Amino acid sequence: IWVTMTPVEGMTWTYSYLTGKNSEKSDIDIFGATIWDNPYLNHSEIEKLTSSYSEEELQIRLYGKYVNLSGHCVFSKKALSAYMERTATPKFTGFIHEDRHGKLTWEENKNGFFRIWRAPNPKDRLEQYVVGADVAEGTEGGDFSCAEVLCRHRCEVVCELHANCDTDLFAGEIIKLHRFYNGAKLAVEKNSHGISVINYIRDRVPRHKLYCRRQYDKHGHYEGDAIGWETNKRTKPILVDAVAQFIREQAVVIHGEELVRELNTFIRRKDGSVGSQGSCHDDRVISLGIGLICFQETYEMTQHRVNADSYTRGVHTGY
Repeated sequence: IWVTMTPVEGMTWTYSYLTGKNSEKSDIDIFGATIWDNPYLNHSEIEKLTSSYSEEELQIRLYGKYVNLSGHCVFSKKALSAYMERTATPKFTGFIHEDRHGKLTWEENKNGFFRIWRAPNPKDRLEQYVVGADVAEGTEGGDFSCAEVLCRHRCEVVCELHANCDTDLFAGEIIKLHRFYNGAKLAVEKNSHGISVINYIRDRVPRHKLYCRRQYDKHGHYEGDAIGWETNKRTKPILVDAVAQFIREQAVVIHGEELVRELNTFIRRKDGSVGSQGSCHDDRVISLGIGLICFQETYEMTQHRVNADSYTRGVHTGY
């Protein structure tokens, strides 16, 4: 079967399916072509046809490029291009199992929940990590539940948990991350089903290992600390701005191609709101943002610029 298309609807589901790493595993062969490759059109006809096109329309209709149509990417396109060039295949993809004695074991599986780029160094038990987690709302066709693990010392995304499962099962997977990554601090979004996840882990993880956000009344008076991160109209700009700064300055190491793609399709719409474009997802973006907020608020951080060598030097797999 031969199918031809022009991506006039922008970055729909076909963007991830046809251009992501999953495309390498499919039985679909993809051939790109520009309008200049059409032997039945001469240059004068092309110029006449495209004279009234906008820059976005030129990229789409002349070159067959995927372009954001419903808004502008929130994050630096230059930085994201650099990140995309430095993405890497995980050292481990699969499931992590826990036996009745609490021992963790690994099962390699291309459909597994976990992707690990760097495991904790067994010789350095003081190495610290934070986990930012976004819990899916359970709607059909919605986002997955996701967690991004950040190493404090390198400001590096070392592991990703991406799963479509019930909230109590997802909470159990987060606890595995907590245990494997030296008692990592857990920052969970408490919107909707996130409350169920927090209720599950709060009885199984020491309180000082749970991210708490200071709460104030409408007069600015301190009311206490609440476990978890709540995303709302007031806090979402804080989260998005934090991610934007880290991406622009390339101050966080990112290995995952899927995360970079979600960053590319996270847009600011004409009404001023921000989020994923069309049928794309943003669960990885939100998880990263929560992790970075926890990172900033919990630890004294030394800002540093990441160079290409940071992505390849001294990677320890350890699984």
